[in-house]
Amino acid sequence: MRIAICGSMSFAKEMLEVQKLLQNMGHQAEVPCDTELHVQKPEFVDDLDGNYVHCTENDIIRRCFDVIAAADAILLLNYPKNGMNGYIGASGLKDGKVLLGKRKSSHGAGEWAWPGGHLEYMESYEGCAKRESMEEAAIVIQNVRFLFLGNLKQYAPKHYVHVQLLADWKSGEPRVCEPKKCEERRWFGLEELPSPLFGSCEASIEAYKTGRTFFDA
Repeated sequence: MRIAICGSMSFAKEMLEVQKLLQNMGHQAEVPCDTELHVQKPEFVDDLDGNYVHCTENDIIRRCFDVIAAADAILLLNYPKNGMNGYIGASGLKDGKVLLGKRKSSHGAGEWAWPGGHLEYMESYEGCAKRESMEEAAIVIQNVRFLFLGNLKQYAPKHYVHVQLLADWKSGEPRVCEPKKCEERRWFGLEELPSPLFGSCEASIEAYKTGRTFFDA
């Protein structure tokens, strides 16, 4: 049997041990293509910038999906991690859910919001979304597209032209990378969102559900 072994790279050593065990039993067992690298360099798991470059330049995600697609069975190693038993990694928590963080900044403190920030000089909208997602939450996003344009005035005297984008999660386990700006990050279903929501998030939900693309508050 051809078996694809999956799990957090924090368990790279364990994945190789299980691979050897299955091979000794006569199975064709495969692990993610960069598992050996994470065993040799365990600190690489927490090297967010290095991991991002490594994954994008070597097409790691697609290569892992190819292994899974060709397998007869998938073995998910869910060892305890981050104080959680039965941990299966963030990839099992994306369908139909959104990532929110509880703000600690000067405006919207205590409100829940998506990762985001200011557009840098000469930066593209997509580039900004990908950069902010990595800087604030340590996640890689893909399929970035336009959601709505808004006139955000409820945090006066601050006043923003708000460009809201929609994207799909690609990889990474969410973290609080900027603890001075965010208390925590969690995934929520669209029908079980926390309260209060940051102003642009309320509009985002309406835009997503109705197709509305312009909010001139």
